[in-house]
Amino acid sequence: MTTHNLDIFRYFCEHKMHDFLKEDLIIYIDKTDADAQPFLKLLQYDATFFTKGDMIDFYGDKYLQQIPFFNKVYFLNMLYEKGLLDRKFYFTDDDILVYDESLINVDNEDKIIYIKEGPQIIDRYDKWPKMKEWLANNKEVLKAGATNFFIPQRYIKEYGEKFHTKFKEFLEILIEDKAYLSSLNAKSKSERGCDFALFFLDSKFMYHIYPDVEPENYKPMAIRCISYSQFRHIRDHLGTNNTYQILEKYFKNIKGYDKTQPLVHFNVTKKAPLMRACYEFLNGDSIKFSDIDDILKHNPREIKFLKNKRKPKSLF
Repeated sequence: MTTHNLDIFRYFCEHKMHDFLKEDLIIYIDKTDADAQPFLKLLQYDATFFTKGDMIDFYGDKYLQQIPFFNKVYFLNMLYEKGLLDRKFYFTDDDILVYDESLINVDNEDKIIYIKEGPQIIDRYDKWPKMKEWLANNKEVLKAGATNFFIPQRYIKEYGEKFHTKFKEFLEILIEDKAYLSSLNAKSKSERGCDFALFFLDSKFMYHIYPDVEPENYKPMAIRCISYSQFRHIRDHLGTNNTYQILEKYFKNIKGYDKTQPLVHFNVTKKAPLMRACYEFLNGDSIKFSDIDDILKHNPREIKFLKNKRKPKSLF
């Protein structure tokens, strides 16, 4: 697992349904050794962890600051080189929420589980000659997301070896063209401080590293990407601002394993308030914000809807 936000990681650690995910956990904390200490205090169980300092020590000048969202790939390759990618594993982020304990059954799978569709990546590599050539010369095995996937034991060796081989080729291009990467970021207006194409570079790389096996050995399983707008729509449909009732409606009919991976991914801006409410609901805790609007107002896209919220017409 990877993490970088202390509040989000705290929610992950405190959630009752995440206990099985914490077993044999290997985690990358994208912080310096000193800044990683509060994260380590939250673990409260045995875990193998690496910090940003460990990553830089391991890669040296091959660790590029221009691609801060490539850490998943750096992390997995480091595990392979350290001999830690030697058994079946499930890979995820900290900004997820397991809502059904049936996900534990993934451990018994003998197929590769993945998210059927990765993010919609607008191909911006035509003006990047070396990357364009590498992508043309390497087969896309699986358009899967860069997280929430499972590699069973029988494919571990092939997965690790192929990952490492492709990683070395890919990284060589990135190192040779690091000035170009800096120029892309300099033009970016994103709050992430990273060009769009570089933000999704990990997914683009991951398409090429899965084992070349028959399709029946892959098992696509969707996850739910949660959003603030979904709760606004439920609010309007039910005609209530009661956060508990809205969360109850949301979680009531969503499926468990093996119809889907029973987890939601909070890939939204200002995710902490929404995550907190969902965690409180599923853990049976008191919900801090009983009015859903007090949660929605934290999301920039929802503010305009709150300002323009239609009031019911008076009957008198």
